[in-house]
Amino acid sequence: MIKKIIALVSCLVIVFAFSACGDKDDKASNNSDSTTTTESKQEDTSEETTDASYEVDTTEPQESNVNIKDGVLESSNYSVDVGDDWDMTTGSDTIVFMQKKSDDALEAASNISIMFSDQFAGMSSDESLETLKTQYEAMEDYKVESAETTKIGDYDASVVVLSSTVSETKAKLKQVCVIGENGGAIITYTALADVYDKSIAEIDDMIATISLK
Repeated sequence: MIKKIIALVSCLVIVFAFSACGDKDDKASNNSDSTTTTESKQEDTSEETTDASYEVDTTEPQESNVNIKDGVLESSNYSVDVGDDWDMTTGSDTIVFMQKKSDDALEAASNISIMFSDQFAGMSSDESLETLKTQYEAMEDYKVESAETTKIGDYDASVVVLSSTVSETKAKLKQVCVIGENGGAIITYTALADVYDKSIAEIDDMIATISLK
């Protein structure tokens, strides 16, 4: 049962990591579809969008210089102080996945993903919030608990908190889009609901250390 819960939460973080960056492409695809006159063109646009998503998913981490040194995660696009409690399971300049180090299996199901996308360059916090919120409101089995714009250091940011129940397992997710001049870092924290409530202050402190390049 514990392994099943860990697998479910791991799947959730993957879903939410990729959905934010895919949304803008989807909107562009939909706008393109509306101007076409044939069904085949619509299908071609959809296929292109899907291929773009998989390009991110299959980035080879060994080609990246991303690493965690002295508790600081460094990429070409940002740095963030993650401390010593997280293992990087996948790392590239485009997407990082980390899993909580813990002897407690429920805590160890917690995940963080950090995705960088230039799609958010020049976007306002209101626009990025709408991008995040709209797609999640359309997803079944997920509830938007809160959505707001904020400041993280000198950066504009948008924050969405969601809850989900999958196979009777309750999870909570927090997704933060930190916007810089060259793009946005989308940080997604996923944990079982009880673990989330106990740990979210620590995660917020982590996110507050981000520095975009």
